[in-house]
Amino acid sequence: MIRAERVDPARDVVEPLPALAGYDVFDTALESAFEEITSLMRRVFGMPIAAITLRETPRRTAAATGSEGGFADGHTAFCFDGARPVGPGPVCARFEVPLRMRDGCDIGMLGVSDLRPRDFSDADTALLHHFADLVVTQLELRRIARQDALTGALTRHAFEEAAHREIARHRRTGAPVALAIFDLDHFKAINDTHGHPVGDVVLRRVVGAARASLRDGDLLGRLGGEEFGLILHAANLPDAARAADRIRVEIEAAVFPGQPALRVTASFGIAACAPYPDGAADWIAMADAALYDAKRDGRNRCRLAPDPAEALSGR
Repeated sequence: MIRAERVDPARDVVEPLPALAGYDVFDTALESAFEEITSLMRRVFGMPIAAITLRETPRRTAAATGSEGGFADGHTAFCFDGARPVGPGPVCARFEVPLRMRDGCDIGMLGVSDLRPRDFSDADTALLHHFADLVVTQLELRRIARQDALTGALTRHAFEEAAHREIARHRRTGAPVALAIFDLDHFKAINDTHGHPVGDVVLRRVVGAARASLRDGDLLGRLGGEEFGLILHAANLPDAARAADRIRVEIEAAVFPGQPALRVTASFGIAACAPYPDGAADWIAMADAALYDAKRDGRNRCRLAPDPAEALSGR
């Protein structure tokens, strides 16, 4: 299991780490690519434990491990300086190198551990760095596959997967989370009047305006054409309505170089999370219906979906 999360001890609510949100490694099954890497590491180094550890803050360490038996709860692995242990513990040898993304950000460690003492050579160091490069490459490929090529927002598939996970998290914790769907008003007219290259600039500028108003952990996806989705964490409907309206105002205020007369507006529909029978499809449909209310009422506005409990009880 790959887990990359932060726990607030006061609320015992699991929250994704912002810097890793784009890589979709939160509470996901151990995929074959990472499993093969850790399995190969164990064979190459002749050690029973190999771990991919993702961390963003000292408050919580999140790990993806492949091991033969692993550790019992309560076991502590101590830090090592090279191959020299700095404290006692069940792990007698641990060797790690950083996982460094292409932008220079360190997001965790890759390491092997043994229950008996052993030394590590310069060749071992170089080899472990090669394995770290493999992990980083897999994470980058994962991110690329999840990103819309034009805007950098999540693809529809990735966004729907995230929505499914948020519904499951809501069932476990009851933590509020809201979904907003927004659509650019009269976007076809923009393409017809100014051309598709300008339309592409508009889409990228709109995504930039939305991102500027989002908090760490909130998600933005391109659902198709000029339609976008937002997942707003720790937000009830009033909170989400305020957040959506801030983004609506930012979009309306956007300016476009070389197109001084061009103005863009957007309409929003917002729905609270609930244990929908059909998962993300129901949640998106609720927000989409509210979006059409916004369009029918004159566009460039936000509308809220009905209370999910009432909608579900009517089925």
